Amino acid sequence: MRRKKILCATLIIAGLSTMFALKTYAAEASMPNGTVVIGAKAFDLAYANDPKNLDEIKAALVVGGSVYVKDFTAVWIDNTSAKTVSATSIPSVIYKGPTGTLSNYAVGDILNDTTTSLEVISIE
Repeated sequence: MRRKKILCATLIIAGLSTMFALKTYAAEASMPNGTVVIGAKAFDLAYANDPKNLDEIKAALVVGGSVYVKDFTAVWIDNTSAKTVSATSIPSVIYKGPTGTLSNYAVGDILNDTTTSLEVISIE
């Protein structure tokens, strides 16, 4: 019985360690190169340049906010001044990928954690 408890505790610790490692990786993920941020929305450049998405892009521009572009070398550029800016200048946004998939990014170009927590009901 003691071995079972030790094994179970070891498995739980290993599982939690893996979960924290995954959370650390997710926190370091950033928007792909070739992204435009318009206010609180971000778009893959291919999506933004597709004529069928023009109304959506225009609507984001009308709502307003700063416009930033992440070039293909991972450098953020302020569209107004054409100067490079730190990723910490990027607001939280909802990013729309080239196929229309959505992702949430926190301030500073950091992918929000989408993992769910686990609840341990019993060890025995």
